[in-house]
Amino acid sequence: MGSRIWRPVAGLVAGFVCCWTVFGAQTGATPYADVLAAVRQWVDGMDGKVYTATIRSSDGVSPLRGKRVNDRLFEFQDGDVRIGIGFNIAPEKNSTLEELRSAFNHIALDRIPVPGVKTRNWETRLQTSTSSFKNGVTLESWKDGVLKARVQVQFFAAYGRRTDVAVPADARMPEETYFQIRKPIKADLTIEGRLF
Repeated sequence: MGSRIWRPVAGLVAGFVCCWTVFGAQTGATPYADVLAAVRQWVDGMDGKVYTATIRSSDGVSPLRGKRVNDRLFEFQDGDVRIGIGFNIAPEKNSTLEELRSAFNHIALDRIPVPGVKTRNWETRLQTSTSSFKNGVTLESWKDGVLKARVQVQFFAAYGRRTDVAVPADARMPEETYFQIRKPIKADLTIEGRLF
């Protein structure tokens, strides 16, 4: 798939002329049908089961790297994983676990990839029905700046999109560059991330 250029009719708005481009669509990407089939197979295989995983850095041992977004909001990120965690009061390095539990406001599972699906130029992720939530989250331990949280959640869908295709705001994605499979997926996740 090569680049496409859409040009709106000039003169609809006085002096308005623009060009929208779908950039990228490089060759060598995993074919749409292959990605869709792999994700569908995983989703269908979870029917009646609970997805259980410990989410750490890509080495499987170290906690996720943390980044302070502001005084009360942190982001854990490594590879395709991105998780936000927020507090009502800014936590400190010397905060106790009980203080963190008391100050905890929400977690956001921004990017949890579909397990076992390896692709080129595609991003897959499991989707929650709300962008952030508190129910089902337990802060289990806090030691040496590393927070361990248990998250019991139900994802409502698995999503995939081509990462080598950029589309202007409010424009439609070209066919076969994205998909969403809606099916409830229960999950019990342990997340280990370094706040400080």
